[in-house]
Formats: sequence, structure tokens, C-alpha cells
Amino acid sequence: TTHDVRSDQLAGALERKSDITFVSVGANDVLKGMSIKAFETNLDFIVSRLVETGTSVVVSGVGDLGTIPRLLTPLDRLIRRRGRRFDEVARQIAERYGAVKVDMWGITAEKFATLPGIFSPDHFHPTRLGHSIWADAADTALAPILNGSA
Repeated sequence: TTHDVRSDQLAGALERKSDITFVSVGANDVLKGMSIKAFETNLDFIVSRLVETGTSVVVSGVGDLGTIPRLLTPLDRLIRRRGRRFDEVARQIAERYGAVKVDMWGITAEKFATLPGIFSPDHFHPTRLGHSIWADAADTALAPILNGSA
């Protein structure tokens, strides 16, 4: 969760002085019922501190969690809406600090909703294929930074 990153991981990330820092957080905030305000406060704190170090920050945001097969109707619709709202907050924070935001909804949502083999036997966690799709989305976001055009 953003709380865990803020309290347990951020200090170490700040000490690293990395060229690029990838912030992949938010899905567990959505699923565990964190308020959108707490998510926003935490993510804003994380991204602002990282940007202050001069690192290029990439924020993954939150994809379509409503595609998780274990989440039955109407829970899937509720989680989809919450995920969309949290992703929008992540986009706004990334924009505020000049960070790059991964387009999880545009790049991954349809694949997660339609491709077989995306989810593991627990019907909750992604398989290697699902992680590969996420990695491709991150690669698309990282390309301008790696090519020096961001």
C-alpha cells in the first residue's frame, strides 16, 4: 500500500539516488478499502519526495481491477470504479510533479478482460503473461525517459 511505501520503503529509495524510480502502488489500497484521500496524501508525499532528488519518476497507477475473476458481481463493478478513481488521482499527482504515468487502462485493461491465461489458478493474481503485459505498459511509459526525450 502507499502507507507501506511511505513508512517502510521511501527512505531507502531516497538514499539510492537512482536515475529512474518506478512507483508501482495502488491496487492494494483500492482492494483494502483505503480512502481515496489517504491514497492521494500518501502518493503525493512519495512522488514529491522522489522528484526532489532529481530522479525521473514513473507512476504505474491502478489498472482495471474489476477484471479479477475472483471478484464477483457487484463487487467487480465497485472495485472497477474505485480503481478508475484511484488511477485518476495517480495521473493528477504524476502531472503535478512532472512524473510519467503509465496508461494502465489504455494499454492493459482490454487484455486483462479478454485474454485467457492472464490470471493464476487462485483467480486473483496475474500469471507470467499478466506480468508481461504490465511490463510492456511500463516499457511504453519508460521509453521517452530512456531515449532522453522526457
